[in-house]
Amino acid sequence: MPEVFPVAWTSINWQAYLKLARDLTGEMISEKFDAARMTPGLAAFLVSLGQLVEAPGDARQIIEQSGGRLRHFSVSFLAVMHSETLYAFMEEVDLVITSCDSNRSAVKVVLISGNGEQWRDAIVNCSVERVNMDVRVLANKCQSYFEQQGLERIWASYTKTRLHDQTLVLGTK
Repeated sequence: MPEVFPVAWTSINWQAYLKLARDLTGEMISEKFDAARMTPGLAAFLVSLGQLVEAPGDARQIIEQSGGRLRHFSVSFLAVMHSETLYAFMEEVDLVITSCDSNRSAVKVVLISGNGEQWRDAIVNCSVERVNMDVRVLANKCQSYFEQQGLERIWASYTKTRLHDQTLVLGTK
């Protein structure tokens, strides 16, 4: 079973970002995430970007329809997995992957990085029945991290189904 640990993610300098946006555009781009009582983080950042470009809707809708704005943040995970899982995962994703051998036989230590859009697509591509269970486990664990950051709505257009092996698959609604 792969193990996954978030190790790096975009950090927003909220004080500078909000002040510059207000000074340069006259907009308080924190209004929608403040109204949703969101704590500063990646989800609030996406909402503020949506407000900056005048995306319609509330915070939830802005996250659901974030599209290319997902490219404005990045996340890296350190993972431990069997070589076969790594190779199967690599076939499904467009992420930056660096790996090395561990002190356990046939087990790799892997740094996996990408922007939000790459991660969303990778998780969708790896949360299907046709990939092996360990690849789904890896995708599910990464998705769980994004959901803990308030980004569960980026998968709002997908259904979640739990398989007999307890992994989740995503399907289009």
